[in-house]
Amino acid sequence: MTIGYELKKILLKRYGILITLFALLIKITSLLWGNDAAVLNNKMEENKNIFLSYMQVLSGEINEEKSEFIVSEEKNFADAQSLYAQTEQQYLNGKCSEYDYLIALEDYEATQEKYEAFSVVQGQYLSATADNRRYFMYTNGWSRLLAGGAPDWILIFFVCIITAPVISKEYSCEMAQLLALTKNGKARLYISKLAAVLIVVTAVSVVFSMTEIVYTCLRYGLNNPDFPLKSIPQFVNTEYDLSVYQAMIAIFLNRLCGVWYLSALIFYVSTIIKNTLPCIFIGLSVVFVPMLLLAESKMQYILPLPTGMFKPHAYLQSKFNAVYASNTVISISQNEYIRTIVIMVLITTLLSFANIMKFDIKKLRFSALCLCLLSVSGCNNADEYKMNNIHKICKIMHKN
Repeated sequence: MTIGYELKKILLKRYGILITLFALLIKITSLLWGNDAAVLNNKMEENKNIFLSYMQVLSGEINEEKSEFIVSEEKNFADAQSLYAQTEQQYLNGKCSEYDYLIALEDYEATQEKYEAFSVVQGQYLSATADNRRYFMYTNGWSRLLAGGAPDWILIFFVCIITAPVISKEYSCEMAQLLALTKNGKARLYISKLAAVLIVVTAVSVVFSMTEIVYTCLRYGLNNPDFPLKSIPQFVNTEYDLSVYQAMIAIFLNRLCGVWYLSALIFYVSTIIKNTLPCIFIGLSVVFVPMLLLAESKMQYILPLPTGMFKPHAYLQSKFNAVYASNTVISISQNEYIRTIVIMVLITTLLSFANIMKFDIKKLRFSALCLCLLSVSGCNNADEYKMNNIHKICKIMHKN
């Protein structure tokens, strides 16, 4: 039983290609009709041409020449406002014709439109003055690509739908026992199936990410990929010294880890339940329920579950608003992030090993639960999750 044969079963016999194309169509539609306003600088976008003209002069690291240019522009805007105020006062006193006043008003309105773009430049100037790792740049494209807060539910649904039937379908058509007796059955069979699943979900993750990159590049542009990540407003407090291009790769790899983890988890559940629909429901619940219950808590990002990995921008932001409508600020340290990744990799490895070796289910369930509880305690402060309480829970479950 080869990996190639299992891939053929997933893509052809179980309509994996059609499901992939349908998911990609929904993905493209959601990109075209979605609302990106939550992560964009609206002033920058509404006055994009003017702002880009400023970037031709200012783009990059702050220096003395750029500082002088900004001071000069500030003086020009102040002079324009003063001139309009004088003309308006003269018109009200009858010392200026209506024609001259209307010309002055038209010039002032054009200046104000330009000032809307310049106000964004001023903000970047102040930010760069406070930290020289923040550059002048057009950030909306990178903000759209890197700082999107919502998880990719289309990808999550796809992972669940593709992974759940791989084992359960064999039992539903009574092929599992027959396959187990073949030359390539048992451990080799499970290795082939799991490898085929991971290959498919990895390929689709790459396609989805490339789709987002192409859409963002065409819609907003992705200039200056070598500029520091701190130049993006949502990442000004990051602990990581990365470029925006490196951050894009890191976010993709984080999401891919979540995809692998979710696939391994569903694969393991399907070996126990042997029913497709409950496996899909459990897979969706593992991601959705923590996200729903812990919407304004960093727990959703440091629990040993794939939930946080589908919103990987949070790990690079260090401090961010969990919900746009609230003032809740969540801080995830670099050590917490690394610890969470290590725990998830260990659990994914254990689940994959359990699928292949087919350990005693009761012992495995108990061991997995204890590991998850200890992981939670390791990810949080002692005053939130006491170790002695966890030991009590483990003892009670062991007795039962």
